[in-house]
Amino acid sequence: MSDEFERRIANGQDVRTALSEPIIDTRYGTLIRQVRVYQRLGRGFASGEDAIKVTLTGRAYSETAPKEKYYLSDGYAYVALIANDAGLIIDAVSVRSADAPIFDQSRVGRRIFRSDTVVDESGNRHLVHQILADGVIRTAPLIESRSWIQLGAESGGKSFGKAAVMKLKAES
Repeated sequence: MSDEFERRIANGQDVRTALSEPIIDTRYGTLIRQVRVYQRLGRGFASGEDAIKVTLTGRAYSETAPKEKYYLSDGYAYVALIANDAGLIIDAVSVRSADAPIFDQSRVGRRIFRSDTVVDESGNRHLVHQILADGVIRTAPLIESRSWIQLGAESGGKSFGKAAVMKLKAES
């Protein structure tokens, strides 16, 4: 099956077209009419059927050759910290993955992505694990290797609300 798929791709077909036609399984002599791709996600599997298409046309891609990405969920790409004309942070907004390419960057002071390191007011460093709605982030200590779901407050897992996120300093 893999050889037939690779042959179709080599002939210039895109993935969707290559998989839309039945493929003969040489081992069993049966037709494979439908292929689904599953990704391990948390405790179960997620189907790619409802993937959200995002077209990127930023500085790395041209308008004539945009890059298309497919996200399994319409999660949040980053937290945008909005600044006023004086440069002071006045708001924190969670930006969805689908909206990231078209989000107005003109008033964004800085952005906090997943896996960024942030420093709180007491000087403690945290690693961003999750981005939630309304500018909320969930973090863990830098030395912690477990996921945020496995952590508890006793292990250093911390959630920062919008007001606290606006006070954090991001390290590069």
